[in-house]
Amino acid sequence: MLPRGQAGIRALAAVARHNRACPTVAGVVPRFTPVSTAPTLSRLGPLHARFNSTTGKDNNPETQPPSIDSQNIPSDPDKLTKQHKKHKWRYSKHGELDPDFSGKHPWVAGCLRLAISTAIGVLVVGGILLIHDASTYTERHVGRVPVNPLSLHPRRGGPKNLPIIEVNIDDEEDEQKRAMKDKPRLVILGGGWGAVSVLQHLPANAFNVTVISPENYFCFTPLLPSACVGTVEPRSLVEPVRRIVARCRGHFLTGEAVNVDMTDRLVEVKVPKEDEDGYELAYVPYDKLVVAVGSKSNTHGLTSDNLEEASLPTTTPEERRTLLSFVVCGGGPTGVEFAAEVADMLSEEALLYLLRNEVTISLIQSRDHILNTYSEKISEYAEKKFARSEITVHTNARVIITLKGPDKTMSTEILPSGLTLWSTGIDFTRNLCDQLPNQFHSKAVQVDGYLRVEGAPLGTMYAIGDASTRHGRVGEDGQVPEQEVPARRLAPGEDEFDKDHDNYLSLNEAADMFMTVTKRVTALPATAQVASQEGEYLGKMFSELSKVHKKKTEQGKVNPEWDLRDDSTYFHPFKYRYLGSLASLGSAAVFDRDGFSLAGGLMAMYAWRSIYWSQQTSMRTRFMIMLDWVKRGLFGRDLSRF
Repeated sequence: MLPRGQAGIRALAAVARHNRACPTVAGVVPRFTPVSTAPTLSRLGPLHARFNSTTGKDNNPETQPPSIDSQNIPSDPDKLTKQHKKHKWRYSKHGELDPDFSGKHPWVAGCLRLAISTAIGVLVVGGILLIHDASTYTERHVGRVPVNPLSLHPRRGGPKNLPIIEVNIDDEEDEQKRAMKDKPRLVILGGGWGAVSVLQHLPANAFNVTVISPENYFCFTPLLPSACVGTVEPRSLVEPVRRIVARCRGHFLTGEAVNVDMTDRLVEVKVPKEDEDGYELAYVPYDKLVVAVGSKSNTHGLTSDNLEEASLPTTTPEERRTLLSFVVCGGGPTGVEFAAEVADMLSEEALLYLLRNEVTISLIQSRDHILNTYSEKISEYAEKKFARSEITVHTNARVIITLKGPDKTMSTEILPSGLTLWSTGIDFTRNLCDQLPNQFHSKAVQVDGYLRVEGAPLGTMYAIGDASTRHGRVGEDGQVPEQEVPARRLAPGEDEFDKDHDNYLSLNEAADMFMTVTKRVTALPATAQVASQEGEYLGKMFSELSKVHKKKTEQGKVNPEWDLRDDSTYFHPFKYRYLGSLASLGSAAVFDRDGFSLAGGLMAMYAWRSIYWSQQTSMRTRFMIMLDWVKRGLFGRDLSRF
């Protein structure tokens, strides 16, 4: 039996001294060595008490490990006494009682530290957000800001004696606003890709900027197919134009431009107003005018609530099959992306309540393949992907739509176009072309190499985006595969110029065809990529011109009325750079640029998302779109109607 208490400690110390003093012989056990079959300590735990007493540490028996006794050390770990458990003893893997065990596994402590750190981080971030939110509630005294009377009661003038909006209500807000009144007036018509690109590349305080648009937001159009099926929220794709124009200390006016007086440099604007007519006409003066009105979309009244009606129990099977037949007109990137989004939405959300054999998705393409402006490899990959998704592709087909007339009878209209959206020229563009010489295009304004409107006073009017086209050979700004689209689109229409139906075009028929093509087709494709590059070009050119204007003003060599109109003297012509094309196929994506093509699954789809995510106009829309993608993965699509 091992001795107890302090006497036991002294006995063990004596045994240790005796063993050191007596040499051992192999096979001979030294005298006074205690022999016991009970478990022994893995370390000399009781000797720690003696060491603590010599170092001045606490030697209270209540706080020390229990004394070692072969009779009171249980052989079963579950039967450890409270005193043993208090000091967190356990049996080691060798069957020894180990008093140094912490009682906790390392991963438990790590999880606790992670949870505590996360809680502290959430509290800190939440506190910062609350403090910031509280700081946004300010009580500014608007009455202290002086207001120019002309901003509330503008003077009248111009050919039609209309109010002239030349003073804004916030022009006296601060020193910077007051300084902006004397800057050259830059008026931008429209709020699309071209207009926003101009605003993003303008110098901050070089122009007195006014943006005129019927919509007070910019919409990120490439992700509209995703918004149609609830993958992203529509509000995540829009950015208020006032936030974008605030960077330039500019102004926004809700209205629609209807005409331009180039003699007095006045834009006639239709401003909404609550009266009998619903609008009021006014003039906005300009020194430089940018026409970026884009194009007008016409859906031909094709609206429906198919999913809602198909879910009603009173709907017959025949009616349900008709309601669940989705037809996409157009095999370009927009039509392909929309068809893929609809297929994904149905398979992930709606097919929980509907039978797949009752749902049909068809895509009508007027050419031999879908995505025919891409490489052949991309087209084949997209068609195989649609075949797996049970999307029927009709190639070499035309769209036939039945519309109900005023007399409730059905009439059939054959459309020689396979586009999802029917684009027509805006009335403002046509009115502008009628006022200018050498403007014969039916849908766009003709511009020169510096994007200046031909026929307008030099350096005062520019046109970009879908509202503009250029003189010259298609492709003079570089070899761009997308520029072959117009020729391919017109190829099926050769039959309409073959008057005698002999499968040959005579000289007169060919001349007629070329004249028609010139009037129908713009020199550059009507894409966001083109409008964005043109807007960037104008923004940089205006920035350079403002530097020249400032320098000449300091030297006293410039006319006060902004007489720097020969842009070609200070800046290079516009050159379009083709950056490639990309399209989403639901859970896959395709890329094509200058002969290089890439088609892939989820990784390509994530790359497609990252590209469009990086092109957002603000961190707000980036955050909201990222949140929408996360919500779709966690909770599915939001199919609510508003």
